[in-house]
Amino acid sequence: MTSKQDSLKTLSLIAQIIQKSGPSENPLAHIVMMVRDEMKVDVCSLYLLQGKDLILVASDGLDTSSVGKVRMGIHEGLTGLAVEKLQPVIVKEASNHPRFKYFPETGEEKFQTFAAVPLMDRQEVVGVLTIQTTESRELTPQEIELLKLIAFQLAGVVQNLVTLEMMQCEEGTAKRSLQFRGVPVAPGFGIGPACFLYMSRVSAPLKGRRKNPQDEWKKLKNSIQKASQDLLKMEKKLMKRFSRSESDIFYSHRMMLSDKSFLKKIFLCQFVLSYQF
Repeated sequence: MTSKQDSLKTLSLIAQIIQKSGPSENPLAHIVMMVRDEMKVDVCSLYLLQGKDLILVASDGLDTSSVGKVRMGIHEGLTGLAVEKLQPVIVKEASNHPRFKYFPETGEEKFQTFAAVPLMDRQEVVGVLTIQTTESRELTPQEIELLKLIAFQLAGVVQNLVTLEMMQCEEGTAKRSLQFRGVPVAPGFGIGPACFLYMSRVSAPLKGRRKNPQDEWKKLKNSIQKASQDLLKMEKKLMKRFSRSESDIFYSHRMMLSDKSFLKKIFLCQFVLSYQF
């Protein structure tokens, strides 16, 4: 997997998995399975950072019984090394590395090449994404960049799932205060009840007064064009301040908006709906 189209496909699949997952579902197991298949590796695993410990929360390739049981400190193992360095750790012969830590319950003794990328959310580590192969081989720069890009997208997802889990644990127990850190959009402060918003699912279009479909389609195309221009500005801005991998997420979104098949599906939906009422 080396091309931009492959990267776009992988990110699109991750977005679909997240979108289709219900409020009570954990999409991480599906995501590691998809990453393993798309990157053509033998193992993909996800570790969540809780306090100073890394916990295996999802894996496709390691023994399933080890999920939730394998735990290591941030100063242990190659996975912990990625947290310490705050950058990817790539090892061709993992078992020969001095930081290698073996967990018998995982069945990982047969795997050789190892790569770990920290998940960063607002400059803080929330977890680590790892891949492994049975054959010892060098990972290409394109594969490493793709892994970094996937980790970049997963960081926010993991953080949201942790928040959701904390809120679910509160159900049926005595009420107590919880503190969540958000991203301010304006100066000042606000006081009021907190609400957790779930993704809404509309199974059918809302009936009502319909405007001219051609005018609405023209407005939509103008909006898509404007969104692409804004994404390009953000891509260039991030490219100047950070690395290429950070700006690639906006490149991927621009490619989605310019995908002819995507626009065709929207047009067909608009065409069909215009004759339903």
